[in-house]
Amino acid sequence: VSEKDLLERVDELTQIVFPLFRTEFMPARKRWKYICKRCQRNFFPEGSYVYVRDPKLLGALLSHWDSPFKAALRTKGDSLTLEDLTGQLIEFDCAPFRMKLVQRNPVEDDTNTYEMYEILNHRPNKRGGGGRMRWSI
Repeated sequence: VSEKDLLERVDELTQIVFPLFRTEFMPARKRWKYICKRCQRNFFPEGSYVYVRDPKLLGALLSHWDSPFKAALRTKGDSLTLEDLTGQLIEFDCAPFRMKLVQRNPVEDDTNTYEMYEILNHRPNKRGGGGRMRWSI
């Protein structure tokens, strides 16, 4: 390959490749929509019950999720002000990635409760449960 052919080939590739770098692949709005569509936003409605992940609780026998709290107020940065089951507001706001939804709406009719009276026959299956039971209301 002669030097002249090589220089022509470099010029040709420069004209093909470098205009791609000058122009954006996606306009800014389209790129922002693409990014936002893939963002996970955990929306917890106000009044729902959530568990909060406590990063200080470490150990195999400790639960990482702290007792259920009620989502009271949403702040400007999408974090939530929580209140405990007695109705007291908690002094810190909690980010959505540290929460897990327990119950969206409070239970209105909690009168039907069932209690297992007796296990008649226990045969474990692949999922770990199974068997015949007698229930009492």
